[in-house]
Amino acid sequence: MKAFKYSFTLLSVIFLFSCSSKPDTKVPIVDAETSAINVDGIFDEAVWDQALVHHISDSLDLLVFQNEQDVFIGIKSLSDYQRTSTDLYLQNDSFGPINLHASMQLGERIPVEDSWSPEVNPYRWGNNEGWTANIFEWNEELRESRSLNIIEKLLYSQGQEYVISKEKIPGDHLNLNIKINVIAMDNQALPIAYPVGSTETDPATWLRLELVSE
Repeated sequence: MKAFKYSFTLLSVIFLFSCSSKPDTKVPIVDAETSAINVDGIFDEAVWDQALVHHISDSLDLLVFQNEQDVFIGIKSLSDYQRTSTDLYLQNDSFGPINLHASMQLGERIPVEDSWSPEVNPYRWGNNEGWTANIFEWNEELRESRSLNIIEKLLYSQGQEYVISKEKIPGDHLNLNIKINVIAMDNQALPIAYPVGSTETDPATWLRLELVSE
């Protein structure tokens, strides 16, 4: 009998641990107007404190929330780095996959011959209907300096903000893959993928976010 109680208790602990360790995927609905949020990569609006948070790495957080009209996706820097580009890959049973790209320009793509390679499937700039994001910009006063590295020549931004209309991404859930290129101090672009081990060609490896209100 004692052995049975011990086994039951152990199984209960394992079950509770497994449930608590599973990352939350429910995207909170907030009472905020889209027009009140500056898409600037600074995250200084209090509404971002209500977002779902996933830790991408020691230096990056993923933040997600929604209102009645839009889904807001942020990639916030927790350390001194500068991104060169961010790609969101989005899909569910009702649409996609699509690629929303932000760098010095915004662009959107769909796969061509199951490929996202820019050689096969180049970006189309300025076709960001139904979504927007901040772009990174040069500090024009420092741009021509030969004594500064690339990071020091860019205007400071804590990261990347996207606002995507729900009309563009219909459905009660969203499958998301993120690819970020950042510049290290040696001026090398380092790719970061989230979820870890995910690929843009396999939605089964992407993060599923629940958009339902209940």
